[in-house]
Amino acid sequence: MMTSAQSAVLAVLVKPSALLSMIGSALIIREIMIDPKKRSLTYHRILFCMSLIDFSTSSWFFVSTWAIPKDTANVFLAAGTEGSCRAQGGLISLNIASPLYNLSLSIYYILMIKCKWTQENIRSWASPFLLLYPIAFAAGVSIAGFVLDLYAPAGMWCWIAPHPRGCVGLECAGRSGESNLFRWLFFYGPLWVTIVFMGVFMTIIYTSITKGDGKDALGNKLPVDYLWFFSKDRTGPVISKADRNRNMIRQAIWYMLAFNLTWVWPTAVRATEIFKPPPYGLYVMMAIFAPLQGFLNYISYIRPRYLRNKELHPEWNFFHRIFLFDPEDDFKLGAYKLPSVFEDSFGQSNSLVPSTGDTMPGDLVDKMNHNSVDNLEDKEVGIEVI
Repeated sequence: MMTSAQSAVLAVLVKPSALLSMIGSALIIREIMIDPKKRSLTYHRILFCMSLIDFSTSSWFFVSTWAIPKDTANVFLAAGTEGSCRAQGGLISLNIASPLYNLSLSIYYILMIKCKWTQENIRSWASPFLLLYPIAFAAGVSIAGFVLDLYAPAGMWCWIAPHPRGCVGLECAGRSGESNLFRWLFFYGPLWVTIVFMGVFMTIIYTSITKGDGKDALGNKLPVDYLWFFSKDRTGPVISKADRNRNMIRQAIWYMLAFNLTWVWPTAVRATEIFKPPPYGLYVMMAIFAPLQGFLNYISYIRPRYLRNKELHPEWNFFHRIFLFDPEDDFKLGAYKLPSVFEDSFGQSNSLVPSTGDTMPGDLVDKMNHNSVDNLEDKEVGIEVI
């Protein structure tokens, strides 16, 4: 049993992580919304949907104990009602869509790299499924929780828990006496099925690329090296398809690492609860990492741009490398119109990037089209326009 002081620490500790996640998710949403090219690509659409879920869930994680009924004993900062608690529990249950969107990303990479589907094929045949099944499943789970009366105070926030507090079996309201069953049936079971499938998909793609007959931009055969993940990303105007595939799968693994780092701690807590009270340290790690996925996803999302800008523009500072696009580099990737995503300290749009609605001079458009044909083996590069 936690002391009041320990519960108070957890209630406060969750808020900075949730706020960082909200900021990271909002930045991803903004970048995709203001760029027509990104909005047209399945990869970015999946990230957009995932970030919407992460932003919503992180908002409720930030609320944390504020939504718990204010007369609940031994809950720090409890200030809500039964209605606010049920609403928080139902909307947090939607978070199962976030792991499923991670699985959609893995399927996207399988189709793109292993099955060699084009963007048009993915958009026509796979995109509706990849975008809709996560939110459809999550909505079903959330509604079922309301119907079965499962939502109640569950520690740091409201979720699936027995109520009234201390009840056992048939003494509990609705089906909440079976809360452990429904936690695993509605969330942790699907979560770990997702983790297993993602691991299998990433292993298949990684092995396929490692043993493939890919060649670099100079036509040299790439060596069989299982540690290529730790090597530097290949960038520049001329890059082979094999190098692009390695860059893509490296990016996919970064998303998977962010996903696993987020969910290993809540799973450890809930699994331990079945047999005995979890150690307080596990709760601390859960409070830090469970709300953090939006922020970790943003780090993964801007990683290719940061590394590319760091190599091409060593004079840029840290924030320039994160927020500024290099027009020449993006032109060669086929991103003909890019909105400004960075403003200097005086509020002026940085001149390196055309503002939304600007068009390129005719001679630059011709040059870009020429580069797109001559420098890219496959025009379907969607993943790299970041």
